[in-house]
Amino acid sequence: MSEASITLNTGHDWSRADAMTEADIHAAALANPDAQPLTPERLAGMTQPARLKIIRRALGLTREEFAATLRETAAIIDAADHLKVSEPDRPRVLDLLEHPPAPNAKLRAAAAMPAPAT
Repeated sequence: MSEASITLNTGHDWSRADAMTEADIHAAALANPDAQPLTPERLAGMTQPARLKIIRRALGLTREEFAATLRETAAIIDAADHLKVSEPDRPRVLDLLEHPPAPNAKLRAAAAMPAPAT
């Protein structure tokens, strides 16, 4: 089947898009904050879809359940990134961040332990 024989009727008027040059399309994409090019750093941090499928199947989750779990996990991580400190405690917390106490024996022992196997 050749490309010329494929017709898709979406009901959308594509004349404006058809009139755009490649440069126009590229500029429009860059102007959209949700369609920014991926940087090498972001690409390196992405999980391959095939791996996600393997993980989802190993967990025995549907696509919907897996997506909900990922959203919940992201929300938990987001919440953990933000520390809420009361106004009276703020100076003490900032001081501890700037001048942390020396590690005690338990912390030194924990730091010396090998990382758990994954």
